[in-house]
Parts: sequence; structure tokens; C-alpha cells
Amino acid sequence: MDGRALAVLMAVILTLGLAGCQTPAASNGGDQAGTGQEGYPVTVTTKSATTTVESKPERVVTLSNAAFENVAALGVEPVGAHVTRTEDLPYFETYRGLPALQQQLTDESGKETDYEAIAALAPDLIVAPDWPVYRDPATLKRLQELAPTLIFDTLSPGTDWRTGVVQTGQALGQEAKARELVAAAEKQYASSTREDLRDRTFSFGLVVDGQIRLGSGGYMLKLTGLQPAADQKAVEETRKPISYSTESLGDVQGEIVFLMTRSEAEKENLLKAPAWRDDLDKRVVWLDLAQGEAVNNAGILGKTWFAEQLPTVLQDLR
Repeated sequence: MDGRALAVLMAVILTLGLAGCQTPAASNGGDQAGTGQEGYPVTVTTKSATTTVESKPERVVTLSNAAFENVAALGVEPVGAHVTRTEDLPYFETYRGLPALQQQLTDESGKETDYEAIAALAPDLIVAPDWPVYRDPATLKRLQELAPTLIFDTLSPGTDWRTGVVQTGQALGQEAKARELVAAAEKQYASSTREDLRDRTFSFGLVVDGQIRLGSGGYMLKLTGLQPAADQKAVEETRKPISYSTESLGDVQGEIVFLMTRSEAEKENLLKAPAWRDDLDKRVVWLDLAQGEAVNNAGILGKTWFAEQLPTVLQDLR
């Protein structure tokens, strides 16, 4: 992965740290709007928009890795998809050869959408996460002019990745299967940590410019029985990152500190900082790029994969 792609990845992670953990049943969901074809039309209400899908979608376009993951996990192959860095993500291995993944429907950040390319695919449903770029009224309007557009919830208060899986399932007429996938992932997380680590507190952060910057992406760690430390709770509640400078690195409050970094050099520089304390070193769990992407930006495929990774990730903790 080149430096530019890594920089974009970290920018997306910092901007789009996900929301606090709530069950999908507590979020705005879909309501049956009629008794047409296989339960259609169906209306799904999210924080961003109300979307009515008149009949079972057959030509789905997904924007972002998470949107593709949620649709693919429900057994639907999109006619068009925009994904990034799949070569670095093990949970995309079985999908990399799909024609839909060879397209470039937006730039890396999602800000430059190719509306003509999407229109040429003749979609009957567009699926995207509630990133600011897709919640933007002008962008959303243009997408809605092409096809019914589901902007599923992940970032809004009271929602998380599970909410988005369920809402995607509602739009595809597969809510029951979506809830089964979520329940299976929850069970996997609940059984993926050591008993001696349950109820210990955690902080989740990124190493940026020699600082530890806490973000809210680690919220699903609560499904393992871990509890957010006071600084992690503050980040989740305010949606504002908390930064620890090289002089205050040891003040990170979690008993377990999950960290990811852009490069080994940046990691080494952090370890040389005067404030890097022996007790912090013992508390830190380093995540690689695939694990960090799964924590921050993934849909159901990445979340499930990361649950499988956790026993190994946690094995050296004392």
C-alpha cells in the first residue's frame, strides 16, 4: 500500500470513527409499506432519509466497503460497487474477482462520485453508509435521482454497524437473515475474549504525528465484556477525539489500549517518547492495517472477521 493510500485510510478512520453501541432494535428500522412482490414495496427510515423500494432489487450498486459487505453477506451480488484496499483485507478474499469490484465509481474518499458511471449500471437500489459525503444533501439528491438510495446508519447516536446490517436487510427483503448475521456476530464477540479480561477497561486510538488520538471505532469491543475507560466514554459521547501528546502518553486511561499506526517508523518514534511508560507498554495491543480497517470502517464481513482475530490479538496481554 502506498503512502497516499495509507494517508487516506487514516483520514477516513479519524473522521469516521463509529458511534456508541446500541442494539439494532432500538434504531429506526424499516416498515412494510404494502403487500406487493415478496413483501414489497418496503420503506426503510434512517437518520438520513426515508427510502421506499417498490420491488425486490435486482440491480444493486454499493458505495464503500461496508455497503458491499452488508449486501454480499445477504447473498446479493451488486452490479456495481466501489471498494478500496481489498487486496489488504483478508475478508474480501472470496469476492475480489467479482466484476463489480473492478469499477471506480468514486475516488478513494467518496467525495468525487461518478454519477454517469452509476447511471449506466441502471440500478434499482443504491446502498451507502451515513458518511458525511453521502449525507450531503446535494450528493444524496443526485443519487436519489438515479435510484432509491439507502443511506444506512452507523455514525448517528444510538446506531452502529449492526443497525446498518439490519437496514440493508430490510431494503433487500431479508431482514430476518440480517438479524441472524448480527446475532451470530454478537455471539462470536461474546466468546472471543479471555475470562480474565472481562470487565477490564479499554481505550482505542490511532498513532498520528507522534500522538495517541482516541477515536470511537472500538465500540464493538464492548460486546466481548470489555468496558470503555473514562476517556473512551468521552470520545463516544461527544464524537470528538482526545489526543495525548508525547509528554502525556502514559495518561491514556484504559487498562487495555488498542492502537494502530500508519507505519512502523511512526510506531518506533512513539516508543522512544520520554512519556512512554513501562505500564503503558504492557497495556498496548497493536492492530495491523486490516484489523484497524475492520474495527473502523467495515460492514458485517469485517466485523465477523475481527471477532475471529481477537483471541490472537489478546493472547499476549498480561
